Amino acid sequence: MNKFKFFSSCKTIQELKTTFRELVKLHHPDKSTGDLETMKSLNLEYEKAFEYIKTHPINESEKKFSYYANVNDGFRETLEKIIFIPEIFIEICGSWLWVNGETKPVKHLLKEAGLWYAANKKAWYFKPSDYKAKKHKAFSMEDIRGKYGSETVEKKERTKVDNPQAAK
Repeated sequence: MNKFKFFSSCKTIQELKTTFRELVKLHHPDKSTGDLETMKSLNLEYEKAFEYIKTHPINESEKKFSYYANVNDGFRETLEKIIFIPEIFIEICGSWLWVNGETKPVKHLLKEAGLWYAANKKAWYFKPSDYKAKKHKAFSMEDIRGKYGSETVEKKERTKVDNPQAAK
């Protein structure tokens, strides 16, 4: 898969998604290390690499996974919808987004973005569309962070370029 700049080492869809999330954290326009053109290239290449891996699985388990996988898993789109909401904290744990902070005033925006509220954790979450729930005990956020790791998504205020309403 050396025809890809960002994802040449990815052999499975899971590797691709993990690499994509790491690169988004690095190249998002809101980060000091990111810019819009790189992010556009990253998004385009991600979709092409996803299609390539989905149609060229390397083993039986990957074939099974690719059957259920969906390019529009919503992670990227959801993150882009909520990244500019002030006073919230976005955390990535495994393949889930968790949001907390001052969420009550913006709960309608979180719902519109596809997040659900977990009352026992007092946090909003987004899970991949291909996630299948298993019956198990409820985990605390500390347990989830310990098991899957945790990365905080840094945010900046929306600029006039990002916010068409502010330009009016």
